[in-house]
Amino acid sequence: MKPTKLVIKNIGKLAGEKVILIDKPLILFYGEIKQGKTTVLNSVRWVCGGEFPDDIISHGEPEGSIELHFDGGMIGRSFYRAKTGETKARAVV
Repeated sequence: MKPTKLVIKNIGKLAGEKVILIDKPLILFYGEIKQGKTTVLNSVRWVCGGEFPDDIISHGEPEGSIELHFDGGMIGRSFYRAKTGETKARAVV
């Protein structure tokens, strides 16, 4: 399976919905410090499950999500703030 697209919504510094097409043999991320380059790379790890930082959701947002699309399906994971203020993740789908 080949990855085709990464969709990040309200994760870290990346407020709103960002769609990154994976349609080239080489993709470079560049920019100023603290603009979300590492968040994009970490999103691939977080969508697959496991640990994530408490501040994964963009400031002021109640939920965030990550989707990694493949030519034969997709993996998705969403995060939310519980009533206690703790950040929790829903199951990987």
